[in-house]
Amino acid sequence: MVRGTTPDIVLTVPESVDLSQATNVYATFSQIVEPARTAGASIASYNTIGGAAVTVTKSGSELTVDAHSVSVYLTQEESLAFAEHWVEVQLNWTDGSGRRFATKTARISISRQLLNEVVE
Repeated sequence: MVRGTTPDIVLTVPESVDLSQATNVYATFSQIVEPARTAGASIASYNTIGGAAVTVTKSGSELTVDAHSVSVYLTQEESLAFAEHWVEVQLNWTDGSGRRFATKTARISISRQLLNEVVE
């Protein structure tokens, strides 16, 4: 993913997982960055390991959920909030009986953007 773009990201789950009956699906993107890189970032929040956590969580109508995949769209502002490096992503969901499930975290590479602003 390139910072500042509006990527459509498709997250897949193993064939043994059927998301068609899932409720309350969440896709969370999180990155721990150096304090200097997040100065003034409104999305950033303090993290106990000394850096800042930039976290974007999408749910409900912000996601397209199929049996074995979840599609999510990030805005320019959301992708600009991440520093060049990588971001971790994880799916969480519940089933009809209220049991909670989660995928292992995965990493998405974040590429540099020369124009660090929202393009209208």
